[in-house]
Amino acid sequence: MLSKEFNSIDDFISDSSFVNWAKKQNQNDVAFWENWIKNNPEKAELVIDTKNIILGIAFKKESLPQFEINKAWNNLPINKKDRLRNKFSWAKYAAVAASLCLLVASYFFLTQKNTINYKTGYGQLMAVNLPDGSEVMLNANSSITFDEIDPRNIILEGEAYFKVEKKKASNAKFHVHTNDLIVEVYGTEFNVNTKNNKTDVTLDEGNIQIKLKNGLIKTMVPGDQISYSQNTDQILKHKSIEKHRQVSSWKDGTLVFENALLYEVVKRIEDTYGLKAKFLDGESPNQIISGGIPTKNLTICIQAIEKASNTIITVVNEELIIKMKK
Repeated sequence: MLSKEFNSIDDFISDSSFVNWAKKQNQNDVAFWENWIKNNPEKAELVIDTKNIILGIAFKKESLPQFEINKAWNNLPINKKDRLRNKFSWAKYAAVAASLCLLVASYFFLTQKNTINYKTGYGQLMAVNLPDGSEVMLNANSSITFDEIDPRNIILEGEAYFKVEKKKASNAKFHVHTNDLIVEVYGTEFNVNTKNNKTDVTLDEGNIQIKLKNGLIKTMVPGDQISYSQNTDQILKHKSIEKHRQVSSWKDGTLVFENALLYEVVKRIEDTYGLKAKFLDGESPNQIISGGIPTKNLTICIQAIEKASNTIITVVNEELIIKMKK
């Protein structure tokens, strides 16, 4: 991965993946640099110094125009004769100014937040253990983001399954934020999918509260599924599902369908692998599929769909070409 030497602070700071490691903003970079540091113990002190600089205060690099500096200097309430006489006063003012700068710098250092981000690529799943003991399984092409000091406030893009650790002592709430709504829980298991310009929430255990972006609040019980789009300001679905755990079957590497149309199945494959589907006839999209489709390997996935739908599927330039068998 690395093609250059790292012998100075500048070498590390100029590398974006190292900065991601220092700020814990990308799990892949974090894993890589943890391993690199382990294999290069002689660079440990340099790494620590660089990390401290990166996590320190970043002052804005701007300077005042010279005429502004001259104007400020001329407006000082001290004439030339007084300057020498008041040198001790200047020293006092300088000390006060330095103290104020230190106070402001300390405030920004103590209040700055360290953002954590986990992201998956197409065809990839990732298990994440949060600092509060909760567990998250990220589906393909998805991400979660949260502040290191507040891991119970999650921003989700894509799809994830949450197993939230209940905090009995503090009764602290856990929130999942999407573009459409906020999921509010104490401790439970549920699936959230933000793809296709809407958010689907399916509850497996416990009770949760949904706060829609239009202000409405919905309460869910196990087996409930709600789908809401902020774009249309509509609740697209709110029903009870008997086999609700099939919704999150993806986390085990399988998509489970029951009397689903092939175009619905293929849409999930598009989301998982970043492909686009093209049906060559009007019959194939309406084929009915029931059963499990493995998703850990694209070739096996396609073969399973072909067998279940009596179709032929080929991949051409990141496009799924689908037609009925003759």
